[in-house]
Amino acid sequence: MIGTTEIEAIIKPIIETIMTKFWDKENNLFFENRGPNGVFVDCFEGRVINAGHGNEAIWFILDLA
Repeated sequence: MIGTTEIEAIIKPIIETIMTKFWDKENNLFFENRGPNGVFVDCFEGRVINAGHGNEAIWFILDLA
C-alpha cells in the first residue's frame, strides 16, 4: 500500500509532466504521445488526440487541487 508521503512526493512531478510534455500551448490540445522532452513526433501515434483522456487528466489535477 502506498502511503500519503509517497503520494504527495509524486503528485507535483506528474502534474508538471502532464502540463509541460503533453499539453500543446500553441494549439490548446493534449497529445497522447510525445517524444523525449515533450517534442512533437510527426507520425500516427504522435498525432493522436483523445479529448477524453485530456479531460480526465485535468479532472484528476483539479481533484488533487
